[in-house]
Amino acid sequence: HVACRRDLPYLFFYGEVVDDRGEPLQKAQVQFWHTDYNGNYDHPQNPYNGYDLVSDFGYFGTATTDSDGYFEFITHRPGIY
Repeated sequence: HVACRRDLPYLFFYGEVVDDRGEPLQKAQVQFWHTDYNGNYDHPQNPYNGYDLVSDFGYFGTATTDSDGYFEFITHRPGIY
């Protein structure tokens, strides 16, 4: 979550993970990487564009698919990119 920028709109992501035969995969891990509102990723090769990382921001997360292969997560829209 972005504690400093609650004015940014929410984004809702969802999807389905299937195998090569189209069968749903349960308990699959879907990892998401996200920039903070300054456009920074928490990555050692990121130049940070002159901004420090936001201390209370989660830069990545993992969603686990359910028994039907579906996942979902909610986040805030990134700022500048």
